Amino acid sequence: PVPTLGLRVSGLASRRYRAPGAEEFQDGARGIWLPAGRSFSPLVGALGFLAERIDQFHLRVEQPLVDGLTVTGVVFRQLVENQNATVFGVPHQRPGRTTGHYFVTPTGDVDIRGWSTGIERRTETGLQAGVLYTEADARWTATPAPVLALLAALSPAMVHPSQERLRDVTASAEGHVPWIDTGFAVLYRVDARPGVVNNTTPARFDVQLSQALPFLSFNGSQWKAVVSVRNLVYTDLSDTSLYDEVSVVRPPKLVAGGVTVRF
Repeated sequence: PVPTLGLRVSGLASRRYRAPGAEEFQDGARGIWLPAGRSFSPLVGALGFLAERIDQFHLRVEQPLVDGLTVTGVVFRQLVENQNATVFGVPHQRPGRTTGHYFVTPTGDVDIRGWSTGIERRTETGLQAGVLYTEADARWTATPAPVLALLAALSPAMVHPSQERLRDVTASAEGHVPWIDTGFAVLYRVDARPGVVNNTTPARFDVQLSQALPFLSFNGSQWKAVVSVRNLVYTDLSDTSLYDEVSVVRPPKLVAGGVTVRF
């Protein structure tokens, strides 16, 4: 609307469905794909698996400043039906289950209204970094009684009051060091809700390093060694509800390494 200032306004209205456990089979947001390494089942057998539906509306404003700095502001609303929770480390798991097994369960419907503001910078060398603060009010309804009883025993922080305030800080950086041909991507997210207890692991991270291997390259191929360490379960935060990552109990650390080849 104001070309001379570079001001940009955009809006979004969407409806998305997420299958419980879908993150096990999706490509990583930064290009690392691994076959499903864990199994999962419903926390409450009688409820089974219920797809999560996310209706999302947001209005975003971006204002460029000097030296590649951009300030953003967003107001949003999410209407979530069958908000799913992911629970790792359940004691006394069923016989035959491996340590990689986890449980998913619907925890009710939630109406989320909030806002976020952030600042990010992109340099001419390709470095991109930013910090985003999000605050929202949530109203919960239709939480299944059997789920409430189990979550109260496994993770009291997952028993949500009828009204709750969310606070979230996410910092990220991504770039490439040309003289050693090393790439990096770092994301760190902190759940700042009041009353968060230890087993919810309020801090989530995703760190990835890639190193070019020119001595292996031939016939135009590109070889890179890749190492990734994370306890972030949902790698693409833009495709989730605000509660998806918050509702992961005791997320394990995933360490992956290997070589990527492009021809």
